Amino acid sequence: MVAAAQVQSGPPIDPLTRILLYPSGEWEKFIDEWVSSLKKKYLKVLRFTGSGDKGIDVAGFADDQFLNGVWDNYQCKHYDKPIPAIVAWPEIGKILWYSFNKHYTPPRAYYFVAPRETSTTLTQLLSNTPIAARKGRRTLASLFWIRRFCLTVSRKVLQMIYEVRT
Repeated sequence: MVAAAQVQSGPPIDPLTRILLYPSGEWEKFIDEWVSSLKKKYLKVLRFTGSGDKGIDVAGFADDQFLNGVWDNYQCKHYDKPIPAIVAWPEIGKILWYSFNKHYTPPRAYYFVAPRETSTTLTQLLSNTPIAARKGRRTLASLFWIRRFCLTVSRKVLQMIYEVRT
């Protein structure tokens, strides 16, 4: 038997499928809400939008120094396929450029948050931690690579995010 609400709005859409339908602006809002729910991890969360964001979509700040202190960057990418390396490199370049030029300190962690994950090539490249970083040297490379550089949102994590949101 079909309920009246189902007739009016159509069949229910699985939450994970609904996330895949978000436009990119809505995806950023969704990630902002999710990161904001991590209250034990962050003192404050800010969303940077539009041109001039200096490579930051959503930032979680672990102290009151904000971009000059300990913070994590969540780069939101909502495409119809996995993120290829050609899309990731300019984003990584922005963080390197602006932190090198002292616009902000390098983030403690940099996450690509994407419902369709990263391409195989990009995943392999990001998983290849430089030797200096593996030995524990605090080089600029180690700040970006050894600290969980790329998190892609798997279906399991998306389910957890959706449950926290509802």
